Amino acid sequence: MANTFTSPNWIKSVPHASAELQVGDADAATDVINRPTKGLWANLRRIVNSLFDGVTVDATDQATVSSLGNINLSGNKLLGLGAGTVGAASISPTGDDNTGVFFSAADVVDITGGGVRLATFATVALGVNYLRVRPSATTSPVLIDAQGNDVNIGVNISTKGNGTLSLLVPSGGAVQVTTNGVARTTTNDTAFTAEGSIPIVPAAVSGTPAQHGLFRENVVKGWAKVQYSAGVPSIADGFNALSITDDGTGLFTITWDRDFANTTFAAVGSGVTAGHIVAMVAITVGVSQFQVSDAAAAAIDGNASVILMGDQ
Repeated sequence: MANTFTSPNWIKSVPHASAELQVGDADAATDVINRPTKGLWANLRRIVNSLFDGVTVDATDQATVSSLGNINLSGNKLLGLGAGTVGAASISPTGDDNTGVFFSAADVVDITGGGVRLATFATVALGVNYLRVRPSATTSPVLIDAQGNDVNIGVNISTKGNGTLSLLVPSGGAVQVTTNGVARTTTNDTAFTAEGSIPIVPAAVSGTPAQHGLFRENVVKGWAKVQYSAGVPSIADGFNALSITDDGTGLFTITWDRDFANTTFAAVGSGVTAGHIVAMVAITVGVSQFQVSDAAAAAIDGNASVILMGDQ
């Protein structure tokens, strides 16, 4: 005979208020398998023992399913369980009562192992989104993703108190941030790399700057290496330097690609030739004019470097 107990219709049709196939709950007096030994309920014990392999009901009306038997229950709430505790799970393997599943509160499912809480799963009112965990095929990563009814679903990971969130990656591995299907940043044993034109924007300083800290205020916002050829200046290299204009002997104007927030930014200039001086002589939020002079303060077409720092 098959080792399967499928609850017959006459059991499933018994109203929950008067009798139920539910073992170990508060209303044990109404349990079908845990009823006092009288009438139909006493006979049920003998019926189960004789008809279903692997299912035994003892003299105290307690049901036991052996390792050879399975019970298939259909319908709604045909099997109820006690809440259990972290040291005595409601659902556990034989001989290991402190490992399994228990229910610490209403609408909460907990997993315990060796009497230690391993995980807690709790719901929220009107919850429609959830986390899905999937295994991986060979050479593919394990997948943890957000699922549910909403179109856009975020995932928040919160530590407790001053706890630290750590991503532990073995040597040779990497952490990659991907948005819209495109890798944006990657960090590994040797470098942190921003992909494409994705900037790393530091925060503004507040109070005493942290030692070795990177802030908006201490980041170079523009620089240019200016070279002269036949009396005409050009930008040999630079950052945020959009174009250069020749304003006459020793004078040139650089237009910055991204404007500054105000005209209080600082500029540092240096000449390539000893004794040459580079000074910023005119300024707006988007352009800066510089003059190159020799040791006698005479304007001269000389190669120069300029660096700007300030708010943008």
